[in-house]
Amino acid sequence: MNYSYLRMVKEDLGVIQLERKIYTESWLNNFRNLGFERGYQDTTFVLFYKFDKKLKDLIGNGETLTIVIVAKTYDFNFYSDTVDGAINKLYMDYKNAKKVRRQIVLQFKKYNDFNKDNKKELESVIMFKERANYLINLNVGYFVKNNSVYFLRAKKRYPNKAYYYAVKQICKYCFLDGAE
Repeated sequence: MNYSYLRMVKEDLGVIQLERKIYTESWLNNFRNLGFERGYQDTTFVLFYKFDKKLKDLIGNGETLTIVIVAKTYDFNFYSDTVDGAINKLYMDYKNAKKVRRQIVLQFKKYNDFNKDNKKELESVIMFKERANYLINLNVGYFVKNNSVYFLRAKKRYPNKAYYYAVKQICKYCFLDGAE
């Protein structure tokens, strides 16, 4: 996995210009339209989630938990105890938690400008695979001034099918048709 990560960092695909704005009320409502439930909300972030028994894009046994975290503040920490606690509560409240084989977390955060420090923060992803179990945490930066996004992605070859699925979902949620 380390080689795949380093390859994506080295490819340095840069920001993607958006045609539509995200971080709007209609954008947040779109998650509900896509089958997500609101799992947690406070002054710093909102968490949407959905459990899928079968996904046609991800072959294999087990269920998939897809989580979308939308940060409300510029200094939000993706890996805080509050976020971890909110995710753990989803598992505690789900009767088939032991059947979940894939956890995909897409974390959106606003920034004013794209710079080296922001890029480094966004590139701190989790790509864990053990047999049929996947844990993917992928950070998406939204740059307000120029209406663009950045997330770590590959030109052609992805680390695994779950990471590829996560990138496809980000493109879908940001209204990017085929842009990777």
